[in-house]
Amino acid sequence: MEFLSWGTFIAAIAIGGVAVSVATAQRHKLLFFMSCLMGLAFLNYSFIPMLVVGLILFPLLKFLLGRHGNKLVFPLCLLSLAPLLILRSEMDLSWRGVWLSASVAFFCLQNCGAILEIYWKKAEAPKSVFLWMSFSIFFPSLVAGPVGRWSALGPQLESPRGFQPDDGREYILLLAQGIFKKIVFAAPLYIVIDRFFAAPKEFGVIAALVVSFLFRYAIWADISAHTDWAQGIARIMGIRLSSNFDNPFHTARLADFWRRWHSSLSRWLQDFVFLPIAFGPLRRLIPANFAMVIALLTAFICLGLWHGLAAGFLFMGLYKGVGVLLAEWLWKALDKKNFAFQTLKVCTGAAMMIVFMVFPTLLIRMSLDDAIHIFTSSDLFWPTSWLKLTASYDAEFETHKILWPTFLIAVAFEGLQHFSKMKKAFGHVDDLEPCSLVSPFDKWTQVAIISVAVVTFFVFGSFSAWLGFSYVNH
Repeated sequence: MEFLSWGTFIAAIAIGGVAVSVATAQRHKLLFFMSCLMGLAFLNYSFIPMLVVGLILFPLLKFLLGRHGNKLVFPLCLLSLAPLLILRSEMDLSWRGVWLSASVAFFCLQNCGAILEIYWKKAEAPKSVFLWMSFSIFFPSLVAGPVGRWSALGPQLESPRGFQPDDGREYILLLAQGIFKKIVFAAPLYIVIDRFFAAPKEFGVIAALVVSFLFRYAIWADISAHTDWAQGIARIMGIRLSSNFDNPFHTARLADFWRRWHSSLSRWLQDFVFLPIAFGPLRRLIPANFAMVIALLTAFICLGLWHGLAAGFLFMGLYKGVGVLLAEWLWKALDKKNFAFQTLKVCTGAAMMIVFMVFPTLLIRMSLDDAIHIFTSSDLFWPTSWLKLTASYDAEFETHKILWPTFLIAVAFEGLQHFSKMKKAFGHVDDLEPCSLVSPFDKWTQVAIISVAVVTFFVFGSFSAWLGFSYVNH
């Protein structure tokens, strides 16, 4: 989808959000209407099966609280996951296909989680079809999450709080923050990433390692930008969505990285896959430690298959799970109150992050055979492969001139995230509160940060028909 289309999409959601925020009557119906409108606009006809599944689930949810609920819970979970299972088996790897696949995934996981919460009596069944459907296809989070919980989101949809002036300010800040991530980080990095994955065997191991990290960072910028927009839109409607990323690149511990990365999905897998297996009937049949290992590997396999029903994705999930087990064992073995051991622990943790994060990242857009070929090749192709990867693209600019400003700005942005989190902790701000990066600072500091960002854009910014607005050092 082109940059102009994204702008139109954002503007439409903004107008819809304002319309919902000022509505005082039949808000569920208005939310349902807006969700249908945005779903059809973004997903086209693929949205209709999602709508049908949501409507079929509603009359059956109340039976989960009755005596025959245990007979219904598995068929309903399977029904809720059916669109995901069907689409994942033949996923289109175009960008539209990836976003469609992600949207269906969030829809299915959100509904499946609601079914289990109602069955476990952690939440009540929905009182009206409009309340249920406004949750099932909640349009702000339909594109890229976060994955909502019925127990947390349902009561807010039923009785959202009124609009506050601070909500409007946060909406603007979150919207701008998402646009910043899209055009400053995601757009330039995807140029190099797309060129690498078009012919990965030509660039060698070292280029693959660098690109895998850039790809992981671009994915973070892309998804967290949509999360910022979703949180901002929901906020002006009086609804709070959970956070989706918690500074994942600020840790050297692999397990902690995956907890911080796409945390709404991680929490979903923890609550609905890991815990039922680790502390369920299996625990009575085998030792507790083995049950925990099986539960963790199962959760990571599900995470791999979430990307697609293919052998490469299954291997990716299993590889991540084994990496977490090994990394946690080493982390605890080196956890001594000694400077040498602490330094060794951090270095080992960073090495494990590279080994068990890099390879799975490449498998998102590369076949398993191509990945094995790259990592078993003796020819590193360095630095010629990097020069080839970042050479002139269309005679208008050189890609490496995009990268260095992007790298420097990314370092500054990560530092700002660190200080923002410290300010939130000092100010006792709820981590689940959707809050922009500059919100914890006083107003003059906010003005200074935003001013620096604007000035930097005009110094380094340029317009390209390929990129849209992005940082290009001219």
